Amino acid sequence: YAFFPLYPFLTKILSVLLFGNIIFAGLLISNFEFLIFLIIFYTVIKKEFSQNIALTTVVTFLMFPTAFFAVSMYSESLFLLTVSSFFYFLRQKRYLEASIFVGLASLTRLVGATLIISLLYSYFSHLKFNFRKIDSNILLLAPAFFGFLIFALSTSVKPSISSNTPSISRSYNFP
Repeated sequence: YAFFPLYPFLTKILSVLLFGNIIFAGLLISNFEFLIFLIIFYTVIKKEFSQNIALTTVVTFLMFPTAFFAVSMYSESLFLLTVSSFFYFLRQKRYLEASIFVGLASLTRLVGATLIISLLYSYFSHLKFNFRKIDSNILLLAPAFFGFLIFALSTSVKPSISSNTPSISRSYNFP
């Protein structure tokens, strides 16, 4: 697969509404998600620093040479949106919403699953690492674990601790 399943799924849904035009649907999704990402990103930076720093950060992000990937038909804008939304909700200690965005990020890219580490650390630091305070609220973290699991079970990729991949040998001939 070229993409993890969330971006193609959203593109397919929107293309049905656009009479089968998958390219326009993909570009529309990417640009809309990138716009929302910029708003959330600006909000997070402004809250942490200042309006001037937030504006400078967004402009710098937009002028970066690879920023065009965010408005192309790639999953970069969706991944940026899910990650920035995750940190937005995590800073507010809204763990259910943050875990939902971890699940969505892991349905967008494999590296999105690593956000679980930040989610768990933030949750347990909120409890001051007193594990006796763990209660049913820990179930709010459950959606974070299902994103990659859904992808792995829906494809031929099987989560495994050991690798049964056969070794590949190559030979190189020099002229």
